[in-house]
Amino acid sequence: MKQNPQATDSSTKEEGAVPARGGTVPCFVEQSLVEDAFRSRLRDAHFHRFGFQPTAAELDVMVRKEFALAAKRLRPEFSNRAERDAAPQASVALSAPTIFPDDRQWQDAKAATEYAQSQGIDSVMEAVRWYQLHRESFESAPDTVHCVDEFLCVKRAEGCSSMTLAGYQSKLRRFGAAFAQRRPAEITPREIGSWIVAQSAHPRTRLDWWQTLRTFFEWGKRMRFVHENPVPLGLSRPKPPRGSQLVFTPLEVRRILRLVRDTDQLGFWVLAVFAGLRTEEIRRLQRFNHRWNLVRLRSAVIDLPHEIAKTYARRVPILPVLRPWLEIVAARRLPFFPPSHYVNCRRLRNRVLAPRTAAFDEKHRGDQSKIPPSRWAFNIARRTYISYRLASGDANYAELSHEVGNSEAMLREYYVRHVTREDAKIFFALTPDRI
Repeated sequence: MKQNPQATDSSTKEEGAVPARGGTVPCFVEQSLVEDAFRSRLRDAHFHRFGFQPTAAELDVMVRKEFALAAKRLRPEFSNRAERDAAPQASVALSAPTIFPDDRQWQDAKAATEYAQSQGIDSVMEAVRWYQLHRESFESAPDTVHCVDEFLCVKRAEGCSSMTLAGYQSKLRRFGAAFAQRRPAEITPREIGSWIVAQSAHPRTRLDWWQTLRTFFEWGKRMRFVHENPVPLGLSRPKPPRGSQLVFTPLEVRRILRLVRDTDQLGFWVLAVFAGLRTEEIRRLQRFNHRWNLVRLRSAVIDLPHEIAKTYARRVPILPVLRPWLEIVAARRLPFFPPSHYVNCRRLRNRVLAPRTAAFDEKHRGDQSKIPPSRWAFNIARRTYISYRLASGDANYAELSHEVGNSEAMLREYYVRHVTREDAKIFFALTPDRI
């Protein structure tokens, strides 16, 4: 007859060494919560008995003694296995050995509690539950390259412009190649800050990288690929020097119009200088099938629907100086945005600003901290129109902000430059027969 293996094992063990069955040993966080309750009660009892608060060391000793006494009172003793099996399940659970943390663990618990309170977290247990809830999503996140691909797909589905998508793609592909085998949550703020600084020494370029990566990690935060955005933590927002934003003088505008009068660049320049349209808005207007239905010479307005305007749909008036130029563009069937615009526009702008650049180089020779005027020429045609329009007195900030699609605060900070009313009169008199 075969022997029962369980009976054999029980006969070989001592009767007094009966292991606990079904008991649950409390975790360290739960014991910390119990310790906090003990500490508060003992502190109050000591104060009512002796009239003063105990020191931290004395309170630690008192808490340890109370824990030991409570464990001794609550842990029942079983003389054999039969008694233990007959005891209620709660008594068996209390018979489990209680784990008391050492001094190092007490210090860690105190530090964790203080840090949680400084971050607005109610308790360490709350932080543990949050970590358990989000850990799986962090660990299952794809690597940076696949996150970049998913981000670009999302932005394309959201309807971002082709230029915006091209900017995201050129920067994030490069960033993904640098951290190809790592998840976004594994990239530290220090690494991101050092990487942005290494891309360029110019603050304006660093700001572009900073904004792109901040947008990318904000999306990753919503997808629960990262816990927090590491970009602002690793590097504060770069502050490029403001410099003196330029506007064209009436003589420079006259020279530009003379140079482009017989070229396909005429349509772009008259819309930018005499209507204040953005470069991207002119490009979208060119791609519109019936663009002359939007540029209405008879009604003297340019309708920009939301598909073309950057901010919101608006109506731009066709001023008397702009009408004859648009009639020439319509008669010659010239485009508003020619294919070679970017190359020719930059070349023409640098050519017109060459005297200012030469004077600047003569004044600041060898000073690398100074930026030449050609670097501050972005949006110069739009800025010129806004400045001269306000100087002429024909429009106030409220009217002009609606026409150009910017807030009044934005106009005051980035666009308006002090020009005289006499120059404004010369500027708005640059018709084809007067240049």
